[in-house]
Amino acid sequence: MAVIKVNGSLTQEQVADIDRFSAASGIPVDTSQAAIVDTPVKDTEEVYGEITGGAVINDGRPYYIYMCATDKDGNNLTPGGAVADASHPADIKDLEYNFKGLKYMSMKGLGAIGDPKIYVEEYADSDTLRTYIPKEVKNSPIECELTLAFVGKDRYKVYDAFNEYVRQGYHRYFDSKRLKELIFFVSESIEPSEEIWKGSVPYIQVTYKLRSIKGHAVNK
Repeated sequence: MAVIKVNGSLTQEQVADIDRFSAASGIPVDTSQAAIVDTPVKDTEEVYGEITGGAVINDGRPYYIYMCATDKDGNNLTPGGAVADASHPADIKDLEYNFKGLKYMSMKGLGAIGDPKIYVEEYADSDTLRTYIPKEVKNSPIECELTLAFVGKDRYKVYDAFNEYVRQGYHRYFDSKRLKELIFFVSESIEPSEEIWKGSVPYIQVTYKLRSIKGHAVNK
């Protein structure tokens, strides 16, 4: 993708957030020309919307959840399934915007670190463990739980559309607050709740088990 230059006035914290957002989303952004100010002139999410050409909608939500299809190496993919580049942008989804009626509930395990891959053996005739710990310890993949609600009259239609999207291959998860990314695939069956009513509004709740290809999420 071509580098997007962000001008105008930004706080130092906003510049750091946008740089991390750029790294997580795969969208190259240059903030070097921005004027540094003490007080924000605009919301950071509004700047995200400008960066993505409207793929991110600043509609007052406190939290924005994104996904993008990737290959097994974590390279973002285009809508046609090719590796994204300067001429062919990645297909980034703002989940609550692109899947109307989907509502984020929770994400568990994003801060977890998988079991260290070390060797430990214990002998009955010895009080000393035999161990092997490599210089750079690797970790077993982690599993996160993403809970979503599907609300309104089209809830099952949106639920089916999201399942069709997320169950195909690998995806990158990232958000606008924790700024962590996770390359994952859906590892288990999907079991929606019984239909729930909140007042007069029906919804279904679903927990997706996301199997990371790495031993931890990555800070961005």
